[in-house]
Amino acid sequence: MEKESYFQWLHDFRKRLIQQNTKKLVLPLYDKIDVKSLQIFRQQSRKKSTSKELPVKTNLANEFGFVFAQNQLMKVNIPEKYQKKGLIICDLATAWLEHQDLFLNYFAKLISPQEDQLVFEHYQRLNGGVLIFIPDNLSIDETLQAYFEYPIDSQSLQIILIVGKNTKLSITENQLSAQKVDGDYTFFGEIYLGSNSTLSYVVNDQAKTTGHNYFYRQFLPQNRAIVNLTSGEFTEGNVLVSNKILLKGNDTSGEVKTVAIAQQDQICAINSRVTNYGLRTRGNILQHGVILDRSKLVFNGIGEIIKGSRGSDSQQENRVLMLSENARGDANPILLIDENDVTAGHAASVGRIDEEQLYYLESRGLNADVAKRLIIRGFLESVITVVESHKTREMLRSVIERSLAIDD
Repeated sequence: MEKESYFQWLHDFRKRLIQQNTKKLVLPLYDKIDVKSLQIFRQQSRKKSTSKELPVKTNLANEFGFVFAQNQLMKVNIPEKYQKKGLIICDLATAWLEHQDLFLNYFAKLISPQEDQLVFEHYQRLNGGVLIFIPDNLSIDETLQAYFEYPIDSQSLQIILIVGKNTKLSITENQLSAQKVDGDYTFFGEIYLGSNSTLSYVVNDQAKTTGHNYFYRQFLPQNRAIVNLTSGEFTEGNVLVSNKILLKGNDTSGEVKTVAIAQQDQICAINSRVTNYGLRTRGNILQHGVILDRSKLVFNGIGEIIKGSRGSDSQQENRVLMLSENARGDANPILLIDENDVTAGHAASVGRIDEEQLYYLESRGLNADVAKRLIIRGFLESVITVVESHKTREMLRSVIERSLAIDD
């Protein structure tokens, strides 16, 4: 009965969105990205998933974290020492019922339902999610492992992460599939950081899917907070990724590092934006991607410094390596500067494998296939080596080698 009250609230929330939608919403605009062609919401029937179709293959026996699969929070493991200090992990229905102040203060506040048509559709279809609350003055040594399983049927999920003041947290968002799936999937993240907090947020997306997928994450750090986002995009389906860091606090720092592999007929569009609002803020974007077969990969890097953000810095590098005559790539750096007392810079390139490097490796006895893969590994390694966490570096290397079938 209590859960029914949450679903009634959600029904009323969607109804209010329709009533408030007085202007015609349009698709989001990203440079070099044709959002319409991605067909994020396809109008066709979906078969429903069952527990047998979506087995949970993760083991949290010795890990701090949770598994979200089959549209529900299936397993949560929080060490007792963190539970006693007030750490919360729960599904959205439980958050609305038991932590309503938190839920209503943070849900749909950072990502407005009226932002554009895709966001509006996501909220209209929202059918699950997780709230994570990390209280003030809590430094967590373990990495919080968050496992989300790609759906067979269409699904729209939301994660709300609230990191308190003077807090340190590392979290890995694992997007996985137990088998090849075809459900359309939207996943939104609203991530809040209190002052003097540090967040390491890692995305590990390696699902086998032919679906059309949209990931949208926004980070809002307060004074002297640090956000380090590392995103590994290795899914097989069409995907639009939008990662935004809003540096509204003074002396804040935000960094986005992305490695991506596009293959077969996939369209992979990645939009990374760091906006400097506060004084003495630091923003950095580093993106490297590889394109195979007939796929298309677009990197947009947007560094923006707002008027009044004095003493700030915005840097970015976007590079794409093409391995096929039929592949298409774009590395699009954008700097939007509205303040004089700042520093900013960018670099971008789209190219093919260096024939001299390839010839050198082949002259040392390697066949062309292995030589190409070694060059690719080195190209992506320039991003991985600047990732602070050793565990994250090794995880990314392992996924890359599986994706490229690299044999040592």
